[in-house]
Amino acid sequence: MTANDGLDPENWGWLNREFYAAAPADYFRTRLYLLLAFAGRTDDLLDLFEEGVEYERIALSIRPRDPESTADDADEAERELQEYLVAESEVLYYHTSETVLRMYLAHEGFPDCPPLEVARRRFGFRDAIQGRFLSDFREDERRQQTAQVVLGQRVTSETTEESLQSIDSLEDALTTFARDFHSGVEPIQRRKTWTRYCAFCGCVHETRRRGRSHC
Repeated sequence: MTANDGLDPENWGWLNREFYAAAPADYFRTRLYLLLAFAGRTDDLLDLFEEGVEYERIALSIRPRDPESTADDADEAERELQEYLVAESEVLYYHTSETVLRMYLAHEGFPDCPPLEVARRRFGFRDAIQGRFLSDFREDERRQQTAQVVLGQRVTSETTEESLQSIDSLEDALTTFARDFHSGVEPIQRRKTWTRYCAFCGCVHETRRRGRSHC
């Protein structure tokens, strides 16, 4: 059974519109903004939450920091902050990498309905990126595939050196994402975080308890 069994091709247009309207770049950009804000303006954000933050029917405030805290308390707070920043950076990087790679594979071969290609790769994603980016492809083959999928054009004798450099940079970035993602997330339980790599689907998850992650 294939992913499009029972799906009328007349619905592909609607599915494509929904797929491209998701704008994952906006989501990842917002996460990056929040991560950088917390890293660079920690005290300002803590002051804000001590005052209290409200959104619609949700209100949140935290206990004021102890003005008589010791140097050891400050060191512990800094250590916990660094643990969070490292864990969140790893999750954001792997989540972004996975999304870029899935988008690439979804458009390889110019299918009529890329969202269905995403569904088809549901259980073979890691093998797919290994076969495309981590196998012994010739440089000209890599260039040709990247140019067609990402730029919508073929590499010809008329392709400028500047364009070739751009294509090679794109291929290098995709290969780096694939290599890092395929190797999995380094276990960081020793930092008391529960971020873990899911061997079941090849995704990165955050979980509130130790145990198997589910998609």
